[in-house]
Parts: sequence; structure tokens; C-alpha cells
Amino acid sequence: MKMLGEREYATFVNGMFPSVPEKTLWNVLKGGSNPQKKTVEKMIRDICDRTGLEEGIALKALSPESRQPWKIAFAGAGLSAGTPQCMQYAFEVIVRIESSIYQAENAKQKGDSHWFNLFRRAGLPSEILPKQFFDAYLHHGAGTVNKLGQRIIPVLSGKVFLRTSLYCLAALEVAFMNSEEEYAKVGLWVDKAMPSYDGEHLVGPMRHMFLGMMKYLGKSSVAKFAEVLPSLKNNFPDPENQRRVLLRWMSGESPPSWANMFLIGDTLFDGDYTLYINYGVARFLQNLFNDLLKHAVPKFFKDEHDLVTVFQEYPKWQKFHQKGFAKWSEARDCG
Repeated sequence: MKMLGEREYATFVNGMFPSVPEKTLWNVLKGGSNPQKKTVEKMIRDICDRTGLEEGIALKALSPESRQPWKIAFAGAGLSAGTPQCMQYAFEVIVRIESSIYQAENAKQKGDSHWFNLFRRAGLPSEILPKQFFDAYLHHGAGTVNKLGQRIIPVLSGKVFLRTSLYCLAALEVAFMNSEEEYAKVGLWVDKAMPSYDGEHLVGPMRHMFLGMMKYLGKSSVAKFAEVLPSLKNNFPDPENQRRVLLRWMSGESPPSWANMFLIGDTLFDGDYTLYINYGVARFLQNLFNDLLKHAVPKFFKDEHDLVTVFQEYPKWQKFHQKGFAKWSEARDCG
């Protein structure tokens, strides 16, 4: 949820727990007080209603003692009749990474001097977990606390984190696209929303999406595009205001609400579900990019260009998982 960004986090939380009064919810989430038993029960029921998880599994996944919540959650999802079998590929990829982290932490607590080598069991390519990263932790005091009480974190950690996240996203995408014929027709499209450059001008995920919509509708300028968007025409009669609001949407600083997107989709795109999939992906990537740009530059990435370069590696992980999924699927068929 942190990766959803500050605004998105607030929206997500408010919508995720409708049974809990807003004041109570935020008091709990901010650590103002321990939730009462009835509040926890309501939150668990809300989560189960939205995810299809059984209450027992949700309780285990959300327990502070749980060290492998994804493993528990995916196991529950795998038992659900509505979960496509192909998604199991992505579940296995992500759980393997989570398990290797858990095993490394356990080994470290037990005093095993080779604890960090257990990360190799994650199965991540060497481009994601390079030798320099291991060396930084094993030989340069990384992960310890300095004299100022600050935790020493290798600069390379930022790229390891982002590449691992994109690697997991690619596993989910490839599995998703193989889960149903309709999704397969859409093809692999997440890379189309990755931040990139047009010359020296940054094109973020939300801008990519809106430029695609403009092209589809045959609109040659932002002003002409804004004129036909129903959510802008209804609320901003002045064309200049329409243009300014659309530019804010495209910048990714203030994306349109889902209600606005459903209105646009129903009016201009015949309710095509692929528009909403693209919007969800673009919104997620935009918030991830914004968060890293704000908090990880220049600490983990030299500058904006350095950050964009890592996002642009995404097609590599798509191809990696396409091959991995084919082998996984063949093995299951043979079994």
C-alpha cells in the first residue's frame, strides 16, 4: 500500500474498510490506539469481502507475527474457485523471493555469518541481485547502524528494490495474460506505461495513457481532447480550465478519479474494459514513480534519468517470464 502513494493510500484505505468509521480507522492506522476486537473483526470481514479470502487465512496473513504474508495470502487465493490456475506461476515467483528473505533473516538472527547468501535462493537474475550488492552487505558494514544511529544502506539497494518490484509485476502480467483468452488478446502492454522520454521531455505513465487515448480519438491537441471529455465538459465550461485540469491529470500529480474514468470510458470507449486495466496500471506506476522521485533521488538514483532507465528495463523481465511461464506450463502439462 505504501507503493500506491500518499493520495492513493488514503483513497484505498477509505474504500477498503467501509464497515469502520473513518475517524476510528485513521486513529488505528496512525497508531493512535490499539483497535478493539470488534473493529479488527470488521476490518477482517471487509478485506475478505473484497479479496475472497477466508477469514482464518486473512487473520494469519495480517498477523504481526506472520513473516510470510504473501505465501499465506496466495495459498488462500489458490484455493479460491475464481482464481485462474495460470496465476499460480506468479504466486510461486513472489513467494520464492519472500521465502528467501525470511530464511536469510532467520539465519542472521541465529548468527550464521553466511545469512545473506540465502538471498540467492530467491531465483532473481544476477542483473537484479549483482555481486556488488552482496559484497556491500557482507564486507562494508551495510545493514548495520553508524555512530549517528543511522542504518547503513547500500546505494545499490534502490535499484535492487525497483528491479525486484518490476520483476514481480512482469510475472503477474505474464500469468494474467495467459489466464483467459480475452486477456491474451490484449497482449503485453504494461511496458507502454513505463516512464520514458520524448527528446528531453519526461513522459510519465499517466501521460502515456492519455496520449494513447488522444490518438485513438483522433485529437491532435490537448485543448481539443479536453473538449470531448465528459467529466471536464460537465464541470468546467471554460475551455482553458478544461485544458489545465487535463494537463494536471496527464502530469500524474493529480490523476482523475475512477468515477471520471468510468464516465469517459462509457461515453467515448463503449465501456471497453481494457481502458480501465490500462488506467489502473498507469495510476499504479505513476504513484510508484512519483514516490521514488521524491524519496529515492539522489539517495539511491543519481537523477531522474537514472530512475527512468531502470523502469525502461521492464520489457527484459517480460521476456524472462514469458520463457519461464512456457517452461512452467509445459512441466505442469507433462505432470
